[in-house]
Amino acid sequence: MSADTTNNSTEQSQRITTLETNLEFIKEQLSDIKEDLKDLKQGQENIEARLNTRIDDLIKWYVPTTVVALLAFAVVIQFL
Repeated sequence: MSADTTNNSTEQSQRITTLETNLEFIKEQLSDIKEDLKDLKQGQENIEARLNTRIDDLIKWYVPTTVVALLAFAVVIQFL
């Protein structure tokens, strides 16, 4: 029975070692995923900032230009 006990103890030690190795691998993968999520969040923030800048440019330049063009067109139409 001593041999059986030793075999069981060895098998359990191997299982524990395997589980510990798997746990370390999972921790590394989770750390990588966490970094990827940070990168994605930063990328999203950059895209949002660029979109906000473009919207501001539209409001500041294109809308007034269009309004002036429409007013000029209306004035020209009145004289025709």
